[in-house]
Amino acid sequence: MGEAQAADGAIARRVGEARQTLEQAVGAWDKFQLTVDEIHEGDNDTVFALGHTEVSKDGNDATLPVVHVWRFEGGQPKRIQILTDTYSSAKLLGKA
Repeated sequence: MGEAQAADGAIARRVGEARQTLEQAVGAWDKFQLTVDEIHEGDNDTVFALGHTEVSKDGNDATLPVVHVWRFEGGQPKRIQILTDTYSSAKLLGKA
């Protein structure tokens, strides 16, 4: 296997793992709805999305803030950070 093929396989594995982690996080909720309120371009191929999630678990509802920070290289997404109110999320899920 060539170096490029090995790198492609590692990237595919990481993308699959990231997708699985996000699916598990969203799947913990009875309801999960993401709304993007604003999108802003930053420096160095960075895009910020400001929004909120409407979540529900066992009849308890909340609207939580969320920020997505996307970093691009060559027009392709290379990294995403998702920031939200993890303490409120944990309380609603019975984890705090």
